[in-house]
Amino acid sequence: MLNQASVRQIFKFHERVISALKFELSGKRSQILVVNSCE
Repeated sequence: MLNQASVRQIFKFHERVISALKFELSGKRSQILVVNSCE
């Protein structure tokens, strides 16, 4: 069984990954908007 400390570390790591993915997606979305508005 996992102890609480390692569970907390895993949770923090997942939060960081999710926020990084959200940042990537929002960046791509704004690039797409810029490309569409230029045409």
